Amino acid sequence: MRRGKLGQTEMIGLAVIVILLMVGLIFIVRFVVMKQPTSIKQTFTQSNIASNFVNSMLKMSAEECTKNVDMSDLIANCAKPKGNPIRCTDLSSSCDFVNRTVKALLDNSIKRAEWGSRAYLLNMYVHDPNVPLHGIQHANKMHLCKERDSKIFPIPLNPGSVKVELWICS
Repeated sequence: MRRGKLGQTEMIGLAVIVILLMVGLIFIVRFVVMKQPTSIKQTFTQSNIASNFVNSMLKMSAEECTKNVDMSDLIANCAKPKGNPIRCTDLSSSCDFVNRTVKALLDNSIKRAEWGSRAYLLNMYVHDPNVPLHGIQHANKMHLCKERDSKIFPIPLNPGSVKVELWICS
């Protein structure tokens, strides 16, 4: 008789341990596995991508043009209504060259990216963001955007500045 009660006590203890393990697993599944992914990392990544892309683009040299210039020089030249126009080897203006180059860069990088941020808007303007500089505005699937982030890079002019802005969204 004593032996039977000892077995019952062990079984109850084992059942309590199993129940505690099940409750622990339920909490783990509830708070760890089913946790909604945070968008902070995604927003930070998109912000860095936008910043790095525009920064690299502005410092890219334009060897096809008459002077030793980079893209920021060409964009500034495009914004100046008067002055010495920079011509490129195919006799295109600085505005045409910037437009073609930016489109090619976007098509071959952000649009093809494996990390999924394929919706973008690159805009260049002097005063009003709704009036792009010589029509230099490139967009892809912006109507699908739920969240977006942008970086603005000013290029100094005399007077004022041209602002280059890249929006990337998921």
